[in-house]
Amino acid sequence: DAPAESAQGDGQPPSKRPKRSAEAEEFGEAPAEPLALEEVAGLVMSVMLQHGHKTPTHMAKVLDGNEQVLLKLKPSEADSRTSFEQVLVKSVFEFWKASGLRLEITLDSLIQRKVISPEAVAKYALSHELGHSNHWTVVKQVARKSLERSQVARTDLNVAKKLGKEDVLDKCQVQLDEAIQADERLFMIIFTSMVCGYEGTKDATL
Repeated sequence: DAPAESAQGDGQPPSKRPKRSAEAEEFGEAPAEPLALEEVAGLVMSVMLQHGHKTPTHMAKVLDGNEQVLLKLKPSEADSRTSFEQVLVKSVFEFWKASGLRLEITLDSLIQRKVISPEAVAKYALSHELGHSNHWTVVKQVARKSLERSQVARTDLNVAKKLGKEDVLDKCQVQLDEAIQADERLFMIIFTSMVCGYEGTKDATL
């Protein structure tokens, strides 16, 4: 008699089936097509959030050990970088939707490590569930932190000038210029969103 068909329906007895690698046994079969960069970024961010969810300290340790992975994945081209950051921001918002405090802490940690930008956070928060209390709180925090960074950069430049530290003046000036430009981009996003929201409300009342 012919050997009984396997449970998987491949018609081969277990002894004749090709053996799976240890990686396949542990993680499953590799996808037929390579994952898009945004999908990879979302998966990596989700794993980091799962591993660091216990406390902010756990999250900080996970980011310290793995931030270079995200920074290496981050595209240099502007449009691709924007899409990449939006995926990461979305992952954090969805993971911490029930905890406004942990949401703020995690986003701020990613901004400090330059994994995401303040603009990416504001853009996502203002374009999804506009009016959600957590989202408005995040926007206000991002704006405040951005202004604080500008002030620190301005202070560093003034101190360097007073002490005559010519070797760091150029660096301090560049940091201040970048901080001011970041503030301008951030507040333009916030202002534009508020205007659009006002226009939408006004149209709805007509």
